[in-house]
Amino acid sequence: MKREQPGWAVVLACLAFFSLLPGALADLGPKPTAEAMLSVDGKPFQNALVSLQECVETAGGPNEDYSLGGLGAAQAWVSGNGVQALLRDEEGTEAVAPLQGRQLEKARAFVRPAWDAEKKCYWQPAYRAFAACEKAACTFTYMVPQAFRLTVLDLDSGAVFTSRELKRTGFNAVYEIGFDSGTGQGKAIETSLTGDWQLSLFVALLLATLVIELFVGALAAHFWLKRPARTFFVPVAIGNLASYPLVFFGLRALPAGFAEGLLLLELGAFALEAMVLKKMTGLTWKQALACSAGMNLASFAVGGLPLAFT
Repeated sequence: MKREQPGWAVVLACLAFFSLLPGALADLGPKPTAEAMLSVDGKPFQNALVSLQECVETAGGPNEDYSLGGLGAAQAWVSGNGVQALLRDEEGTEAVAPLQGRQLEKARAFVRPAWDAEKKCYWQPAYRAFAACEKAACTFTYMVPQAFRLTVLDLDSGAVFTSRELKRTGFNAVYEIGFDSGTGQGKAIETSLTGDWQLSLFVALLLATLVIELFVGALAAHFWLKRPARTFFVPVAIGNLASYPLVFFGLRALPAGFAEGLLLLELGAFALEAMVLKKMTGLTWKQALACSAGMNLASFAVGGLPLAFT
């Protein structure tokens, strides 16, 4: 009697393989994103610092420059190591960041924790919410808190502009924030991706996922199951066409605390693709689950990367 292929061993081997890849791989896959288009009196900022801040119980002091961005003239030196020196009040900051006198004092005060008597917490730059600014927009990703505010320091006038507290209602949030130079306050409007962009993104990521999973499935069929790779093409395609809409649109319907929901969506896709493989190829449950696990691990790690920047 022919021994059944060790399906679970393959599942474990796939998990071990991905865990042994460089540490950065653990950070791949979808990440929450907040994008803000900023203006003052309807015009873009010419020379400003932008900070995404969260309110924390204990003021730890800003120790990283990830959540700070630069608009206009400030973009050039903020993208270097100027902000890190600014945060730490290091000697020679003026040489790294072109600030001096009152301008430098304002910038250093801008990144220090600020007590909020009403909320009874300290506003300070968020931990590892990576900022990237270009023209009039800033994008924050990786560890974007569920609730935050955006503050802008106009380095030319010394004025500080503060938005209301914003709360992400979805995985990717897009805001238009127009500040008033008279009050220093900003009116925030949350928008979303347009239908056309959603459809284009869906098609692009579906094709990327199909290519990755067809490749991994073909390898499994040829080298492990010893059957023609082409026997996997149709089942894998059908499985993806059935499961990917579930993950893509389900992901956008998740609340801001998305981790548990994302896991359930991925498990649903994993089980659905395994069931299609079993029904259409005659694999055992162990073999089907093992193949589905390998394909989904690969597509989640690689196919999720573009989604992290949307």
